[in-house]
Amino acid sequence: MGYTHYWTAPRYEYHEEEIKQALPTIKAIITDYSEILCYEDDTPEQDPVVNERLIRFNGKEGSGYETFYMTMNGDWNFCKTNRHAYDVVVCSVLLAIKAYVPSFEFNSDGKFDNELWLKARENVKEYGIMTEISSSGKLQVSLPFEGL
Repeated sequence: MGYTHYWTAPRYEYHEEEIKQALPTIKAIITDYSEILCYEDDTPEQDPVVNERLIRFNGKEGSGYETFYMTMNGDWNFCKTNRHAYDVVVCSVLLAIKAYVPSFEFNSDGKFDNELWLKARENVKEYGIMTEISSSGKLQVSLPFEGL
């Protein structure tokens, strides 16, 4: 067993515009952590993949655990990070997707107010993503309202 995050990916054909809007933020998150990320732990020289249909990365040199692999096809998936350094990136990407695709649902073995999630929640503020835990303990994620 290990520390794991779970989700059902958004379907590209239903959320094309939202996914396209989220990509610059997701790419920025990946770029900000490029020193610890790669495509796969056994190919540390290969860059992560972020496009409209696939987000794939792992930590390199001991920073990762299982590969984060999300295809935009509506499938259920998970990523066991075991609290390794790239966990903040996994959580930040999940938060970014939720901000742009409100129907996207994910869960985690960790509570959203634990140290790892707090770091990710603080991290996404840089990209204009707001997070809050409701009185019922549910994580709420949103983008600021841009007016009319």
